[in-house]
Amino acid sequence: MKATGISALVGLGLSAAVLAGCADGQRPLDLFRRGSAGGDGASAAATAAAAEVRLVERDVEAPEVFQTTDQALWDGRPSLGGVWVAAPGVRDPERVIIRNTATGAFVIGALFRRERDNPGPRLQLSSDAAAALGILAGQPARIEVTALRREEVPVAPEPAPTAIIDGPPAADEAPVAPPAAAPPAPAASPVAASRPGAAAASP
Repeated sequence: MKATGISALVGLGLSAAVLAGCADGQRPLDLFRRGSAGGDGASAAATAAAAEVRLVERDVEAPEVFQTTDQALWDGRPSLGGVWVAAPGVRDPERVIIRNTATGAFVIGALFRRERDNPGPRLQLSSDAAAALGILAGQPARIEVTALRREEVPVAPEPAPTAIIDGPPAADEAPVAPPAAAPPAPAASPVAASRPGAAAASP
């Protein structure tokens, strides 16, 4: 009996809610769709924000792959192959960033294995690399060589520029009205031709 009474009360409550919704001009099913509509709007906004973010590839230093700091030399002869540095013990060619530790100049080039271990600095520079780093022929310079790797980084789009609407000038910027011109002086009243009795004095 108790269960039957509770079920009846629940049914009456639902009926009252449906009737109240109908009285307000809404369809009964609209009462149950409100919650799902809000959730769908939030999901759509999150999806649109994620779609606006794009992935951009960039170079990232990878010292765990290869890195060395040592003396380098350009022997003064022109070389082929663009910008490169050769070091002993390199297994595979790498894309590297080469820095002149004295000046801070840097350039991106290739790393190769040095075939012959000649006396002098351990690192050998190409003519293009030496020119980019500001290293003169026959003068050893200390450089740092670090391997590079490409990775994708998410980048958010730049915000749209805000339109600037010219409003009325500020109080301190309002144009100053020119001073009012002085009113013209009144015209002089005509002098009487003669005072009374002047005409009688004449013979």
